[in-house]
Amino acid sequence: MAITDKDKGKKGISAFILEKGMEGFIVGKKENKLGMRASDTTQLTFDNCKVPEENLIGVEGEGFVQAMKILEGGRISIAALSIGLAQGCLDASIKYSNERKQFGTPINAFQAIQFKLADMKVNIEAARLLNFKAAYMKDNRIPSLSKLPRLNCLPAKLQKKHPMKLYRSSADMAS
Repeated sequence: MAITDKDKGKKGISAFILEKGMEGFIVGKKENKLGMRASDTTQLTFDNCKVPEENLIGVEGEGFVQAMKILEGGRISIAALSIGLAQGCLDASIKYSNERKQFGTPINAFQAIQFKLADMKVNIEAARLLNFKAAYMKDNRIPSLSKLPRLNCLPAKLQKKHPMKLYRSSADMAS
């Protein structure tokens, strides 16, 4: 993305494609993240980067609109990653609750643990269904996708509600 006409505001932003090795375009090292490994994160540096006109994507001035469309699809993908991570955490929590014993009984026999696991399952399923709806709407070009509640809200709520469980399980899965 680059500003191609400052006077036009967001209608003066254009999208370009760059390739590794282009003069002034530096791709940093891939970050080693905990979880979400299917989505690479790296630093991009533009140092006096020269981009030829033929690298313009679409029409000049439509870059902002293109970015918003990509962001919409990206939210669906990131939500799917988060839901998968939450599902992995739930699976690990269920396994652990079967193995861990208290008073000679697996802890999943205790109602408090059952409630926590059920709450996690319900939240994950709600997030999964909301994500399926968003993907369906995007695939079918239904324009009201932006009217859905923030798609990343439920996965973020899961991480906030069960942070230690998610952290422990993510650490276990990463190793």
